[in-house]
Amino acid sequence: DANRKHGNRVGSLIVHGSAWNTHLSMPPLVCRIGVAQAIAKDAVGSATRTSFRSYLHSIISRHHGDTKVWNFSFNESVDGSDRLEMSELGHEIHKIAREFDILPVISIGNVDRNNSRRLNPPADCEAALTVGGRIHEDSFPGAACSVCLLGPGPEGLMKPEISWFSTLRGLGGKLETGSSYATAIVSSVAAHTYHQLKAPTPDLVKALLINTADGTAHDNRLGWGSPCLRSSTPWECPEGSVTLIWTSSLRAGLWHYWEDIPIPQEFITDGKLKGSVSLTAILRPKVSELGSANYFSTRLQVALQYTKPDGKMGNLAGSMKESTDREVQARAEYAKWNPIRHHAATIKQGKVFSGRTLRVCARVYGRDLYQFGISGNSEIEESAVAFALTISAPPGQNGASIYNSVASSLGNYVESAVN
Repeated sequence: DANRKHGNRVGSLIVHGSAWNTHLSMPPLVCRIGVAQAIAKDAVGSATRTSFRSYLHSIISRHHGDTKVWNFSFNESVDGSDRLEMSELGHEIHKIAREFDILPVISIGNVDRNNSRRLNPPADCEAALTVGGRIHEDSFPGAACSVCLLGPGPEGLMKPEISWFSTLRGLGGKLETGSSYATAIVSSVAAHTYHQLKAPTPDLVKALLINTADGTAHDNRLGWGSPCLRSSTPWECPEGSVTLIWTSSLRAGLWHYWEDIPIPQEFITDGKLKGSVSLTAILRPKVSELGSANYFSTRLQVALQYTKPDGKMGNLAGSMKESTDREVQARAEYAKWNPIRHHAATIKQGKVFSGRTLRVCARVYGRDLYQFGISGNSEIEESAVAFALTISAPPGQNGASIYNSVASSLGNYVESAVN
């Protein structure tokens, strides 16, 4: 009853997807895999019953120490007209992922006769990196694939986060289309990113892939785009840019600041800040076991800031309006309760500034704390947050030395993040 044909195609793409698809621009990565045969053929019936979730918990508990990235190229079918709520399967995988500190990479699902308007579970898993599909234009990822489903997820979840080629050649040699195949390629990149970083966490890997994707604003089909387009791999800084990554634990209700981020000379033109910035921060949220409305009980707000000539702080990336705008507006415009905060901006006209440094500020907020038996922010345990910040010189400028400029200015306060 096992869907071996599909599983073997997906497995072949994870192991060496670029070798199967030499006509496409893909990083030449090779992976080892372990196979957990658990998904049945479509004609057999549901593959996501209670016994499946029990098996999943059992096998991940045995292998989470040596296998940090888990590929989920399967989905539950749903009726697209049903109300969009957090799925039981998505919530269960969230709990397993957070318990064992692993990164699930999950396909968003494919269009069928019952659904063409929303993602299929477990693509709504908060802890997962959800993958959508793109067609290829020449050898590069292009427009959204019409075969693959779209976000957003329930409770303002900005899904998918990443997209990649969905028409690929795998075992058998035939070109086929589906979000499962894009997911396999992203799993390979995520695994190598995990392997390359000195102190990786699932959210840090996820933040780095989002921060290096080619999009700026979130798209319900493409997410924030595809990694490995601006540089050959997510853990390498393209010429003209520098990336800082770090993790921290934040107390709810307090403002936290990372100051003294040096402004490199390559980021200054005619006395103004010019170039582009990208800031991604991912909160490990506190969630409701009810799995319905108000699923997230904690949220994150972040911004990259600079000092204005009058001494006040201005925002380079991140509006900081989530706390001031009306709740309905903040949810609709800023996906206020989404645990991923991604802010990107290109500063073309330049910003007049003072001082020599930038800063990142962040704050965690809570709500509906009564369900956990606590009454205020002071009782919320510290929240883990992963950060990725990229500063790039403007195109056409001599920005090749920006990486060395920042590294030299920070000195012993930072180290290379890669092995």
